[in-house]
Amino acid sequence: MEPLWAHDDRVTMIRPSFKTALVGWDAVRKIWVEAFTRNSEISISMDSPVVSVTDNVGWVVGIERAHMRRASGEVVDSAVLTTRVFEKRDSRWLLGKL
Repeated sequence: MEPLWAHDDRVTMIRPSFKTALVGWDAVRKIWVEAFTRNSEISISMDSPVVSVTDNVGWVVGIERAHMRRASGEVVDSAVLTTRVFEKRDSRWLLGKL
């Protein structure tokens, strides 16, 4: 996941299960490290994405589907409405908000 994200203090992640937003690359990275440690398999896709781009900012809205298999073998599936915000930096589109 690291190459997909901007690595600065403006990066933000909000999830339905969170009580507060995670702000900054260090906080967002920590959540992804925990997710990959806790699960032996992770698959994420988006149904019917709607993509918009203006200058160096793009956003995608759709239903994100996650399939995870815990180390214990338990399977967890979820579907949530998601907005992903990208910023074009040095000709690369990077995630900045999720």
